[in-house]
Amino acid sequence: MLHRRPTVTSPSVAPSSPRGRAAGPPFWRDIAGGLLASLWVVTSWGGCSTPMRAAPDTLETMPHAVYPDASERGDDMTIIVVPRAAMIEVQNMSARRVGGEQIWLNRSYVSTIDGLAIGGHVSLPLDRFRNRYGEIYPRGSLLAPERNEPIVLAELFNPATGHRHRLIVRMGRD
Repeated sequence: MLHRRPTVTSPSVAPSSPRGRAAGPPFWRDIAGGLLASLWVVTSWGGCSTPMRAAPDTLETMPHAVYPDASERGDDMTIIVVPRAAMIEVQNMSARRVGGEQIWLNRSYVSTIDGLAIGGHVSLPLDRFRNRYGEIYPRGSLLAPERNEPIVLAELFNPATGHRHRLIVRMGRD
């Protein structure tokens, strides 16, 4: 005796309404799509119009940092600065350990470097670099690419000796 399995017919596609749309309240889909698009626009444009400021604790550590233009210029150092999308990579190729000094970008934005051994490297986020007004280093975004400021000059300033040293800036592949 042969037993046949009962066949179940189930629609693979939701039944359609006379307008050709899937069954269900279509206005919810329209409202949800509109809300998602609005949310994307608001979050994308939110940070483009006003300059970003440093956190208060960062401003206390380096208040009103002014470029040391009057300081003596020391020898150029073989420390390589490679700009990336949101950070810089600093590679120490010199025969001297670096620590407790300031890195200046484009004569305007400064951050301190805690320690960099001989032959070592460190990644520093660009959010750590501030100008004398407390603004972070400008980076472009999808909707405001003109805000991106390329790094053309990097210097190391030693407050103890009063010397500033030019560093090598190498363009990144990002």
